[in-house]
Amino acid sequence: MTVFTAYVVFLLASFLFKVPISKYLVERQLSSYLNQVIERDPDVASEFYLSHTDLATIAQHVKEGGFELQSFKNVEGEYDDGCVCTGHVDLTFDNGGEALTVRAVFTTGSPRQVCAITPSGQEDIPVLTKWNKFACGGDF
Repeated sequence: MTVFTAYVVFLLASFLFKVPISKYLVERQLSSYLNQVIERDPDVASEFYLSHTDLATIAQHVKEGGFELQSFKNVEGEYDDGCVCTGHVDLTFDNGGEALTVRAVFTTGSPRQVCAITPSGQEDIPVLTKWNKFACGGDF
């Protein structure tokens, strides 16, 4: 085996293992963060997500809420442009006694965000507005 062939094999193996490991780590980190929010943990992931929000504000939102995240599923990191920098997840909120499940997108860059997408055809949904101000830095 030539040095060039060995180098190509090394690069290919690095790429094949890097992407699944990176996806797994990002998905695990997001799941951990969302579980902390569901448990209303005031020490929730200050340096992980919400880098646009100070710790006191995070603690206030998590304790006092205005939204109640009930569950999440289908956490899926996406590999693009050399990193697992974005992805999506399904979030379920308590919306006045009824479960509301919406799609959310997340970013792992700066600021890190988890932004709930308002279903098309629906206007302002207070629980999503409050979530997005907390976890997304604004509503969209």
